[in-house]
Amino acid sequence: MDDNVSIDDVGRYRFFRCVKCYKIIALSPSKLDDDGNLFSWDYDGKHHKCFGYDIIEKTDDLTLNRLTEELFLNILRHKNLDEKTGLVKSTYEDHVKILYYVPGPVFILHLSHIEDNKIKQELAELADDQKTLDDVMRDAIGKVFECVTSERQYNLSIRNRLRWEIVD
Repeated sequence: MDDNVSIDDVGRYRFFRCVKCYKIIALSPSKLDDDGNLFSWDYDGKHHKCFGYDIIEKTDDLTLNRLTEELFLNILRHKNLDEKTGLVKSTYEDHVKILYYVPGPVFILHLSHIEDNKIKQELAELADDQKTLDDVMRDAIGKVFECVTSERQYNLSIRNRLRWEIVD
C-alpha cells in the first residue's frame, strides 16, 4: 500500500480486476489525480498502466452481441466518487434506481464514460442504422437494469417505455 494511505482509509478502497491484464487494482477516494479524478493503482501503490486503455483492439470486428456485451460492461464498470459519503460508486446504479420510478424514463449515457474507443467507433458506425443501434442500446441498458433491479422488474415495468440518449 501507499505510504500516504492511513489504516482508516482501508475500508474505503474498492478492488477490481483489470479486464486487460487481470491484475487486482484498487480505487480509493484518497487517490486522486491532479484534476481530482479517481485513478486506479496496483497493490504496490503505483499507477495502474492498463486502466483507461482500449480493451478491444481497433482491428477487431465486433458482432452485435459482442458490442452489446462490451457496452454493458463499460456502463456497469464506470465509477465515480460520491462526494457525500466519500465512497466509490457505480455511476449508473443510482441512475437506474431513479429511472425505475419515473413515468417516462430516459437512460442518459455519457459518451465520455465509455473508455474503449472501439466501442465508440462501432456506435458511431451504427448511427445510420437506427433500428440496430436501438436494439444494441436497449439490450445493453436492459442488462444494466437487470443487474441493479431484476429481470422481472425490468421486463414488466420499464422495458417497453424506456428511451435512451447518448450525450458527450
